[in-house]
Amino acid sequence: MRAAVVCTTIFDPPFLAPLCANLEKYARIDECTIWIIPDRKTPPAAAENAALFQSRGFDVRFVTLEEQTAFLARFPDIQPLIPYNSDNRRNVGFLLAMDQGADLLISIDDDNEPRIQDDFIAEHNILNRRTNTVIDSENGWFNICTMLHVQPKFPIHPRGFPYRIRQSKPPVQRHRTADLPVGMNVGLWFDDPDIDAITRNYQHFNVTGWDERTRYLAPGTWTPINTQNTALLAELIPAYYYIPMDAPIDGLRIDRFGDILSGLFCKKVCDQLGFAVRVGGPICHHRRTPHNLFKDLHQELAGIALLEELTAWLEQVRLTGSNASQAYLSLADELDAALPHFKGYLWGHDARAFFHKVTHGMRAWISATRTIGNARPTTLVTAC
Repeated sequence: MRAAVVCTTIFDPPFLAPLCANLEKYARIDECTIWIIPDRKTPPAAAENAALFQSRGFDVRFVTLEEQTAFLARFPDIQPLIPYNSDNRRNVGFLLAMDQGADLLISIDDDNEPRIQDDFIAEHNILNRRTNTVIDSENGWFNICTMLHVQPKFPIHPRGFPYRIRQSKPPVQRHRTADLPVGMNVGLWFDDPDIDAITRNYQHFNVTGWDERTRYLAPGTWTPINTQNTALLAELIPAYYYIPMDAPIDGLRIDRFGDILSGLFCKKVCDQLGFAVRVGGPICHHRRTPHNLFKDLHQELAGIALLEELTAWLEQVRLTGSNASQAYLSLADELDAALPHFKGYLWGHDARAFFHKVTHGMRAWISATRTIGNARPTTLVTAC
């Protein structure tokens, strides 16, 4: 299957060189298009580096701001909902991947570098194959960080993992037989783990390895899914809208959870459609860019609190629909109907207003993907 690797960046992205080296080593150059979606802060060096690899035979598309604007003009509902100066710009790349006929979408963050030891494309290309064994757990959640070798040794959880689950006794994990296609693949990370700012402020952790045992999560078994190193079938792109952030929530501002919300929502759609989610390889080195951890904590706190009740609702809500668009629309409708009934901490006017904007964006996203499904691909002249 043809892969589209999508990244947005405000740097000269360091992932490009190791990714291209990986494609070359495993003879995957002709199986992959790399979409780099710049923002207003992206330096000229990013375009120059993309042009260099393009001249070496790699299909690298550096999509200028002018080209992004022209492309998004086809989608008047979603265009104003993809802001500048935001990692939300990756939505442009997701739509372009769908528009250009990719079979699978691979989202990668600009500070994640594929390892030369892993065939990056082949590992993600597990999608749509079938698995005969899945895992579930008695509390419905699987902590992917238990797959990692972490120093110092301490039980950590991925960013977005509910605290109401962390505080319970570790669940019993069960393997069972199930003949299911794989809809999403979640690659893990070495070095700096993707954990929340509460944990990160407490201690610096380093991932040195993993147990090398791939898992397939059954429908109804949850884990947070970020955009660092994640693949999904193109047919699921209508359910993979990267949620905009930076909204006021009772004196805080919700941020740094756009990928977590998009991953949880897409997982719910996978459950509805009968897809398993694979967790394991390929591995990326997470060379995390410098962060003010107290600022991260301020930006994450509202999301951490709201996810307590939202994830409990996601576990139980029932969707309708036989494809991604129908199921995602069902999820938007159900979320709108549920918002007045959320009563937990921070679930006041601001939170409900924010999630009403989220559901509005979800519907606009469905409209954009349906427009693509009914039209010919855009002719794009990428200016590298």
